[in-house]
Formats: sequence, structure tokens, C-alpha cells
Amino acid sequence: MSGLPALSHFATILISLEDAPVPIERIIRIPADFTLDFVHLFIQRAMGWEDAHLYQFVTPLGVVDCDHERDELSDSLLDHEVTLREVLPEVGACIQYEYDLGDGWVHMIQLLEYGSADSGDTALLSAIGRCPPEDAGGVSGYEYILQVLREEQDESELDELRDWLGTDSWDASDPQMAKLEEAFQNLVNVIYKNAGIYPPNAANHGEIPAEDYDIPETVYQFLARPYDSPEFLDIEIPDIPPKVPILEILAPVFEALTTGPVARAPMLKRVTASDNFMNIELDCHTHALGILECTDVVELSDNHLTLTARGKKLLEPKHQAELLLVLIRSGLGAYNWARFGGHSDIPAIQFTFPLVFWKLCQSEEWSPVTYYTDYLGELIPDIYFECQSPFMGPISELRDTWILRMRAISQLFGFVELRNIEESVHADIRPGPHANFFHWHL
Repeated sequence: MSGLPALSHFATILISLEDAPVPIERIIRIPADFTLDFVHLFIQRAMGWEDAHLYQFVTPLGVVDCDHERDELSDSLLDHEVTLREVLPEVGACIQYEYDLGDGWVHMIQLLEYGSADSGDTALLSAIGRCPPEDAGGVSGYEYILQVLREEQDESELDELRDWLGTDSWDASDPQMAKLEEAFQNLVNVIYKNAGIYPPNAANHGEIPAEDYDIPETVYQFLARPYDSPEFLDIEIPDIPPKVPILEILAPVFEALTTGPVARAPMLKRVTASDNFMNIELDCHTHALGILECTDVVELSDNHLTLTARGKKLLEPKHQAELLLVLIRSGLGAYNWARFGGHSDIPAIQFTFPLVFWKLCQSEEWSPVTYYTDYLGELIPDIYFECQSPFMGPISELRDTWILRMRAISQLFGFVELRNIEESVHADIRPGPHANFFHWHL
């Protein structure tokens, strides 16, 4: 694999073990656009766990399960389908991470900062308190262990406990930082090596073969963020915004929100491409609600949405342009393609929209969809930032899945137009009426 650029956006997060008998906290800095399966690995190494049990995340998007935990009939999301940025959209936002569903170790994850690569690489920044031993029996079990060690009354029980712990001394306040840092750095090295990604502080990361694909070098950095990065893209909304479909779709929801809570969107089911999938009606209302949930216009409580203070302001007619901008940014940022229908086993596609949309906007003419999907088929091995081996399958699956995404972009925002999608091999695409919102700096 050719050398890839440094990952460019990082999240600094605080991990706190809830209800622990002694304070146990970690602060780590990790790539903001990594999916939650990798966030799980970072948490494990930072805490000192042994990754020996099932886990889940509780997020504003719902419960996010690991692959081995979810029932076949469950509608819950999987951890490789959701990025850290999606569930922690702003500083102060929190999610929960539960490890060992029997012992029930609940960690509160809070976003402290989003920063660029200039602020440093993936790292364990600080640690307070020693991680409890595996299979300790949860919070109550660990409290009992510390009580036995502290009181030292029953010698036989104390000896048995020390044998089980594998040590004669257990300092609950000592995080064993050197050991944690070594394990954390080993994980970072493995992830970067397997993905072909060079960390920001790498002295020599080789040449970026932009000329091989006729794209600017900066696009590779842009691809690390499937959202509207201000370094490369400005979105400008006219003072009098046009009628963009998502605003019309959400108009009844906005009206209802002014009087009270509304039910959140049902979870979108993942489906694989079928013979007639191009003729299936797109559930625009559910998609639009899902995008709205990822904004700061609303907040989620008891499976219902209510307006935030900012949301009440943005619903005023004079702020319609700002409201539309929020929805567009949320739409681009929240479009983790695996969550929005179609083939769920191609997570790499979620990182291709900025690149292809940029290329698409270079011409106003109709072009065959196959031109862009062939382009993707060549690029995906070099732009894959999730550190997994992507499953691509037949090129027809890539094409069909990609058209599904573009249908959503078209019907919700008017960014593209499609025709002849009944037979996807003959489908054409061109920029839509609202593609002029975008101003690229590439």
C-alpha cells in the first residue's frame, strides 16, 4: 500500500468508571473518525482491561453493540457502523460504554476537545486509579476486594485473594501508568501499521500518489473526515434560502416541536441490495429525523425529541438559512453510509462521498454512474481509514449501494440528480440544483 497522510482530526475524551470505590479516570486522544469498535480497543488498553468480555455503547443514536453480542433479529447498530464523531458531536457531549455485561462496568465517555494533528498524536494522556481486576464481580465485588485487602483480618481469605490477584500488594490508587502506556502504544502501532496510516509525528511517511488518480494531495486529508471540513469546503446559504426538500419534510416536525416533544425516528433497518431495490420508496421522513437528531437543534430524552434553546432560536423564520446550514452539516457528518440502508458490509464507502462529490461538481453534464463507481473501486484500497480489511464484493454491489446513498442526497438536499436508476448499470448523475452551496478549496 502506498503511503497515506496523517490522520488530521483528533478527539480528546475523558473516561470515568462510574460508581467506582476509588476514582478511576483516563484521558486519551484518538482519531475522531474512527469507528466505535476501535474506540473500544483504545478504552480497553487505556483502562487496563483484558478485552475478555462483551461490551456495548449507549449513545444518542441508540445502543451500539459489538458483532458478537447482537441478536440476528435486533435493530441495534453495530460498532463498526458508527464513528466517534457521530455520537460525540460537540464538546461536553457524553456516551456510556459498558464492559462485561455480567459485572456491568459502566464507563462515562465525555468529549473534552476536538483538535487537529498539530495538537499531537493518538496517546494516553493521563490516568488516575488502578483498573479493577477482571471478573471481580462489578462495583460491589471490587469494593469487597478492597475491604479485605484494607482490613487484613482473615489471613486465609487474604492469601487466597492475593493468589487470585497474582500480587502480594494492590494499590488501588496507582494506575500503573508505564504498563498502560506500553499497551496503548502497542495498539496504536498495530492499527497504524495494518491500515498503512502514518501517525502525524512520523518523520517520513513517503509520497502521496495523488498523480496516480488525478486528484489534489489535500483530498487525502479531506478523506479522513466525511463531513464539511472548513479547511477544504465552505457552505454558503443565500439570505433567502431556496426550498430544500429536508426543510419541507421536517416542517411538520418543527411545528410539533414548538408545542412539545415528538417521537424520535424509528431505527433504519440495514438491507442488502435486492432485484427491485431501486424501485423501493426512500423513507425520507425517517432519514430527515435521523439527521435532525445529530444536530444541536434538538435533544433526546425517553425516546422523544425536544427543542434546545438554540433550536427555539433557529426555528424563527429569520434564522432559516442558519437552520438549513446546520442540517446540511449534520447530514454530511451523520451519513455513516452503513446506517442509511443498503449494503452494510462496505463501511469504507462512508469516506468516499466528499471525494466523489467534489469530482462530480467539476462538471454540470450527465455522466454515467459507472464512471464514479469505477473510480471508487480503484481508490478504496488507498483511502480506507477504518483500519479493517474492507469487503467490496462484486462491483455491482458497490454501484447499487452507492446509488442508494445518492438517492438520499438527491431527495433530501438536492445536491445531485439521478436518472435511469431502474437499471443501475445505465444510471446517470450530475450536480443538483443546490450543489452551488458548496465552495471547494482543493
